[in-house]
Amino acid sequence: MRRHYLTKNEYETAEHRIYNDLPIFMAEDLSEIRSKFNEENIKELLLPEEEYRQIKEADQFVITSYGRVINTHTKSVIKPNITANTIHYPLNCVHLNCRRDFKTLGWRYDHKEVVKRYVENNWRYRKTYKGKVEDLFI
Repeated sequence: MRRHYLTKNEYETAEHRIYNDLPIFMAEDLSEIRSKFNEENIKELLLPEEEYRQIKEADQFVITSYGRVINTHTKSVIKPNITANTIHYPLNCVHLNCRRDFKTLGWRYDHKEVVKRYVENNWRYRKTYKGKVEDLFI
């Protein structure tokens, strides 16, 4: 997929607008802003019965009912930080916390079940607490 780079003419126009205190975005420029959300990439990565919701603050990311966060633009799964109580995701644009966000999405959050799913499916994660992963299943 080719990214949108500024041409010399676009660069000169932007420079002119900045130095002359003109609005940087004009009506014709807004049509160039493309959404990075790609639903086809999600469907390839989802497991059966796994649901997803788009994250409002970052349109290319989705959170799934199995506790995964997927970047739909790059087709990659974000590696979470698993603590003894919840799961956090290291995104620059927004802070996601499974315990809090599952309730707002209407999903039931069971920490042991989500961690067990990560271990069984060999999904990548960071453990940020002392102890063994097996201790969470007791």
